Amino acid sequence: MKSLIGKKNIKIGLGFCQVSGVRGGSPDSELTQCAFDRYFRRMQKLILALVVSLIPSASFAAVNPCCTAGKNTIFSIVDAQAWSTAKKAGSFQGERFAKTGYVDAQGSTAQVEYVANKYWKGKTGVQVLCSDKSKVKSEIKLETSSSGTYPHIYGALNADAVTQAVDLAAKADGTYAAPAAISCI
Repeated sequence: MKSLIGKKNIKIGLGFCQVSGVRGGSPDSELTQCAFDRYFRRMQKLILALVVSLIPSASFAAVNPCCTAGKNTIFSIVDAQAWSTAKKAGSFQGERFAKTGYVDAQGSTAQVEYVANKYWKGKTGVQVLCSDKSKVKSEIKLETSSSGTYPHIYGALNADAVTQAVDLAAKADGTYAAPAAISCI
């Protein structure tokens, strides 16, 4: 990496600077640049930690009356008509269950948006089920895919574990954003 000061090269590694190729000027100016770079990296990490800590959590549900989801909540995107039928039967499996052996679920609203836009884009009659993990009778396994780690429900999703079913309305371009009722997670 080339320094902004003079014609000197600075190699920046993991948390340290090394001055090399000093060709005139003051070595102190190189070290000042290195100190600034270290300080800048530390500030980036602190800002990132601050932003992550400010992401709304389940405690936000207490002050946001439209939010009923909590930390113990997982989400499943479903066809509203299929959910209506399954609710009457007492459990839900979904159309992919026969092929995969599990009910797809998401652990965050970011995952809800990603999955909705990848697999449900442009479809109507779509809902997000909010389920209390402690009430789900089937085994829940966290499994990693190329797009993240997702909870999968190995077995049927019992209807009494579902605390809320929220309509997922597509925008004009057919994409989705997580509904406000669950956006506190």
